[in-house]
Formats: sequence, structure tokens, C-alpha cells
Amino acid sequence: MEVFGGPKCPSELEISGRLIADQCDRLPLAIVVVGGMLFQKFSASNGMVATLNAWRKISESVSMYLSEDPRRGMEKIIALSYDELPYHLRACFLYLGMFPEDFEIPVRELIRMWVAEGFIQQKSSVSLEEIAENYLEDLVNRNLVMVDKRKLDGRVKTCRIHDMLRDFA
Repeated sequence: MEVFGGPKCPSELEISGRLIADQCDRLPLAIVVVGGMLFQKFSASNGMVATLNAWRKISESVSMYLSEDPRRGMEKIIALSYDELPYHLRACFLYLGMFPEDFEIPVRELIRMWVAEGFIQQKSSVSLEEIAENYLEDLVNRNLVMVDKRKLDGRVKTCRIHDMLRDFA
């Protein structure tokens, strides 16, 4: 995967990344959610120093949260991830909490619901549906939504939300 613009993690981030992974204490959801935050910090940063500083802050939070009861710590990590969301994605993420546990969410209907609720704002000549698909992809990239099935063109057909993320929402 070319998360870093190449096949390999930059050496400056490797030590921080390993430390953060160790702090996640082999909790898969913690690793995935924190990985989504790290990816966004890397993608949005203005250089390696800014990225390292952002990763250090996340590392401190993860360490502090997971040193407590793991379940309570996971809830705090999810809350941290939610706090990192841009405002336009927050309502879309929270809306996923209305679906039943382990429900396979049809993206076509989800997008229509988001549009009907007014969560999607018109931007230039891009359709509301395209904007909503971009929002969903952003949530997928942040590891807050899991892709179940993709269409032949690579777009998400159905998705799910992890039980703990659903409970948070």
C-alpha cells in the first residue's frame, strides 16, 4: 500500500509508528482507528516535522488511554478519533449508529439518507451523491467504516461499522 507516496514508511516515522503500534497492546480496533488518525495526520501535514509532532501527540494519548482499562481506553481512542474528524464528517459518522448491529449497509441508500438529512453540502458542479461518496471514502480511509463489498468500478457498494464504533455513535 502506498500510504506514504511509496512502498515504504519514511524512516523518520518508523520508530514512532512502531511505538504507537506497541502501545495499542495488540487490540485490532485500536490499531485500525489509530492508524486512520496517523494516516490523516500524514496526509494533511506540511512536512515531516509537523507529522512527527502530530504523531507524538497521538502516541501520548494512546499510551495514556490504554494504560487504563482496555475497554474504557478504547472508548477514549474512538472519541479522540471522532474529535479529529472535520465537522462535515461528524454527522455522517454519527448517523451510522442508527443501523442495527452487524448490519450490511447499502451505500446507495445511505447516501440518499445523508442527502435527505441535509448532511451533504453542494459544492460547485459536483453532485450531492458524489460528495457523499467522497465523505464515505474519507470515513473508510480513517478506518471508521469497513467496506463489505465494492462495485466493479471500485466504489463502495456496502459497508459496516464496528460494534464499538456503533456504540459510540
